[in-house]
Amino acid sequence: MKAIQLQETSGIDALSYEEVPRPEPEENELVIRAHAAGVNPLDWLICRGVLPHLRDTELPWTPGWDVSGIVEAVGSGVSEFATGDAVCGMARLPGGGGAYAEYITVTTDEITAKPSSLSHLEAAGMPMAGQTAFHALYEAGNLSQGQDVLVHAAAGGVGHMAVQFAANTGAHVVGTASERNEAFLRDIGVDEFVNYRKEQFEDEVNEVDLVVDTVGGDVLERSVKIARP
Repeated sequence: MKAIQLQETSGIDALSYEEVPRPEPEENELVIRAHAAGVNPLDWLICRGVLPHLRDTELPWTPGWDVSGIVEAVGSGVSEFATGDAVCGMARLPGGGGAYAEYITVTTDEITAKPSSLSHLEAAGMPMAGQTAFHALYEAGNLSQGQDVLVHAAAGGVGHMAVQFAANTGAHVVGTASERNEAFLRDIGVDEFVNYRKEQFEDEVNEVDLVVDTVGGDVLERSVKIARP
């Protein structure tokens, strides 16, 4: 099968298109024929040699964790999925990756049925960003209905997921982004919009219960000042 592999940790220019053995499912594993794979910051960071502990195999290595596709084969012990099922998920993080290939093996707890309302391209963009947003809001932030949430970079991968989760929970959502994203963000659930290029969010926003910040630096420091104790 074909795969995109990292030959050395010198950046994305070290990626090459290679012929590699097709994987076979072991117990409780499935083989997915990939229709789409997500690209996340972790992928290019690891290509540059950053966060090597998230890659558990030697080079050459096939990047990619987010995947959407069709179940091609199932191993022993698999009863939740069958050949031909449309699925999506995030493979082994930390661990082997492997989504930048025609086929990838995953375990049953790493995938779910692909929503019929989403294309494979859309579904492959959800897992890592969606899980990051979910963890920030609910597992770390304990978000509940009626709270005020500030989401920085609200139109980004994690940001736009956080906006939708928070709005669905019944929170009051404030989002920062550039002006061209205002209509999009209001459509998916932002109640208050701050154009970070023209306004200082701390001058426009009252105290909030929770901040989701994927920007960092002085944005984090300024956010602390408007976060309720």
